[in-house]
Amino acid sequence: MKTAPSLSAAFVSCLALQVTAGCAKVGAGDTSAARDSGRPGDANDSAPPPADATGPAFDQGGFAPDVPTTPCDTSISGTTFAPNGKLPLNKVTVFVPAGPLPPFRQGISCDRCGTIGNSLALTNAVSDVKGHFKLNKVPPGKDIPLVVQVGKWRRKVTLPNVVACQDNPITDPELTRLPRNRQEGDMPRIAVATGGCDRLGCLLPQVGVDPNELGIVGQDKAITYYRGLEAGLEYNFGPANMTLASAMWPSEATMSQYDVLLLTCECGVYVQDKPAAAYDAMTSYLNKGGRIFGSHYSYAWTTRSSDPNMAGTMREVHKGDPPSIGRPSLLMDINTGFTKGKDLADWLQNLHPAAPYGKVTAVQVENNLEILMPAPIELWATSDSGAPPPAPAKSPRILSINTPVGMPVEKQCGRATQLDVHVYDNPGLPMFPGACPSLKDSEEVLAFLFFDLFACLVDGQIPVVP
Repeated sequence: MKTAPSLSAAFVSCLALQVTAGCAKVGAGDTSAARDSGRPGDANDSAPPPADATGPAFDQGGFAPDVPTTPCDTSISGTTFAPNGKLPLNKVTVFVPAGPLPPFRQGISCDRCGTIGNSLALTNAVSDVKGHFKLNKVPPGKDIPLVVQVGKWRRKVTLPNVVACQDNPITDPELTRLPRNRQEGDMPRIAVATGGCDRLGCLLPQVGVDPNELGIVGQDKAITYYRGLEAGLEYNFGPANMTLASAMWPSEATMSQYDVLLLTCECGVYVQDKPAAAYDAMTSYLNKGGRIFGSHYSYAWTTRSSDPNMAGTMREVHKGDPPSIGRPSLLMDINTGFTKGKDLADWLQNLHPAAPYGKVTAVQVENNLEILMPAPIELWATSDSGAPPPAPAKSPRILSINTPVGMPVEKQCGRATQLDVHVYDNPGLPMFPGACPSLKDSEEVLAFLFFDLFACLVDGQIPVVP
């Protein structure tokens, strides 16, 4: 193996800095040295980070560049993408590592910013709403490692040559996208609960996740599908032989294996499927750092939470009660009054410059949710309720809330994003995942919200570009 000269301590102390990935603190080096396989009990899961990240060249793909002798700046620029290499993503951290990447901790934890432990990076940057990034102070030379990361999505590539004293633009999306599978890098563990009235199960293959990573309980896959109610054969939104989601609901231990839960509309709340123990388990999962993303009716996990602070933030509105009696507008207004909302509007505008700014259309809009306590809620989008007074003129369509509700922001760990809409149309799929269509314009917002779950809980917690 070819070794590289070691970094001097003075050079490391000058250039290296603590960084975060989507506010995640990033590790350093080659993911093959210590990768979280997504399997409980993997030998690498307990592997300690390197004792000396500034010593001689690492045996397993670490990086120790020659100290630059020229006073000029060398940079790398490009665009970060979802695993499909097509959809640009913001708030993805890009960095040049100084040593091996430490493994991720498995399961949920109180990880407000994707923190994976203190380690060194030579330089780092965060992609903007166009997915663009620029890394300054990059060491020039051959075989320069580059890592892209948001949360537990992490991928390392090697750049064959970085030319000194100039910008080195990367134009190949294959070099700056997130991993499609665990052979390419690290991935979070995700559980998908299917349902008969939406098809969130298609979102993962649509953003480019390898179909070989989609599976069921008992299989070694990054993504595990569970069968919700109203998800029979005529609504084949997941693999065959899925375990019933009702087996997962009462078990905090089962849910805690997964970093994120995707909860599809089941065409109803189905209280018989969700006993009190299920709400206790879900509340605990969220409070300890779990993330959930749910379409219509999945908001029952918040409105009926066993935590009164969570349950008091919003209420369900049923047929015959305003504003459910109105005819709501399918055209949603994005709330640009907070940073993430403006980021969403700007991101969509970048994808579709001719489209009206700050607007997104749903396939079906419901009027089944009303906000009672606005303070803890991030309201992403609203639309006209269509209901007469005294019902509000606007109703919430997409919102997020950090947990535990009512705690100071520095003590909040989890996040729930809820939709009172259907963004997907709903034909039965003859074959999963092959029949999942490409993302439509109106469905791209789901991808943005999905990857937002892996970024920082609070606006402003992002690395400072050196």
